[in-house]
Amino acid sequence: MDANSCAAFGANGSNGNPGSAGNPGSNGSGSPSTVGTLFGYIWNSSNGSNGTTGFPGFGGGGGGGGGSGFESTLSCSADRGGGGGGGGGGGQAGNGGQGGDGGGASLAVFLVDSSPTFGADCEFVAGNGGNGSSGGNGGQSGAGGTGGFGGAGADHSGGGGFGGVGGAGGGGGGGQGGPGGPSICLYKAGTSAPVLLGTPIMTTGLPGNGGSGGLRGGVGPAAAAGPAGTAQAIYP
Repeated sequence: MDANSCAAFGANGSNGNPGSAGNPGSNGSGSPSTVGTLFGYIWNSSNGSNGTTGFPGFGGGGGGGGGSGFESTLSCSADRGGGGGGGGGGGQAGNGGQGGDGGGASLAVFLVDSSPTFGADCEFVAGNGGNGSSGGNGGQSGAGGTGGFGGAGADHSGGGGFGGVGGAGGGGGGGQGGPGGPSICLYKAGTSAPVLLGTPIMTTGLPGNGGSGGLRGGVGPAAAAGPAGTAQAIYP
């Protein structure tokens, strides 16, 4: 038998497929109140909606094992092929951005469970509502890990393929901008039922501007801006 009649080289293993990227989080959205909310006897502004957290990336596929080679002149026994490299881990997801705070209110008269009488010569003058703050940017996602090297094959056998790169994580959603604050001359809450004699003068200020929305993953697109506040003589 010829010394090389059984010799054959094994093929190298194929490289692993890259992992898929994780989906990004959703930007904050909704319809926050432009007149605020009441807790007990305290007026509170509403806030913009938070963005949601993204999804992690998927791990890369493992590399293929190397093919066997033959070199023995007597038994033609096979060499062992190199093992494939492990796939890289998926990237971590970005956290959602926080919604912006609402602007403060300008309330000329603020009634809670109170019912006074106002004469026709009364004058109600409200100032401007405060501007809402900007929503926070969503967190940037992590990159996927690199795949491992394939193992070397023995003698004539093929080496293992590289592991696939892990997919990047999804960026976090941006927070919605905070709503502008209201300008209200007479704000009634609870059981309030004030009596207005004649037609008192009521002058409102300007409503506050809504804050800008945060960027998804820190790069965009941006979440919705907060709505502008309201200017009302009497609420509700």
